[in-house]
Amino acid sequence: MNEFKQKYLRKLKHKARQTNEEYEETLEIFSEAKREFIEAILIYCQDRNIPSPLTEGKEDKKNSTKEEDEAFSEPEIKTVYKQIAIATHPDKLLDLSEEDKEERGSLFKKAAAAKGDKDLNELTQIAAELKINLHELKYAHLELLEQQIKEKEEKIEEMHQDVAWHWYYLSSEQRLKVISSICEAEKT
Repeated sequence: MNEFKQKYLRKLKHKARQTNEEYEETLEIFSEAKREFIEAILIYCQDRNIPSPLTEGKEDKKNSTKEEDEAFSEPEIKTVYKQIAIATHPDKLLDLSEEDKEERGSLFKKAAAAKGDKDLNELTQIAAELKINLHELKYAHLELLEQQIKEKEEKIEEMHQDVAWHWYYLSSEQRLKVISSICEAEKT
């Protein structure tokens, strides 16, 4: 692997690790904010006997792109996944402690989900955690990884812009005003 490609890979692995940590933190806060926000709307509407503005919605599962499909059909990605599977498959962990088995089993499930979702970002993070060599990845794979990192950064920004996120950080009085304006707007 040439020096430029090694530096590019190191940079992407570092950026992916930081982005994934930020994403996990943001998602945890956002999930709590969203749960509390929805609960507050439902209670407000129920207490005032007005219809709730909330409707059931389905979360769209992201369809894989042509680039992701192609990348995950190439031998380099298959090899990385195979190495992860060998290092984490429950049948291969008989000599480890229960704690290590559980941790590796969790990584195995995450890797299987990443493969199914064509999530190179997650797959490379697992490989890095297991100290699996990623030097055989092509530039196209690194570009895909960079694209997936950017998509995750966009998701973080979307969560930060959501009304539930902003509502979560308001005072009780301000929260009530927001809920009131949402629910009362539905009445008219």
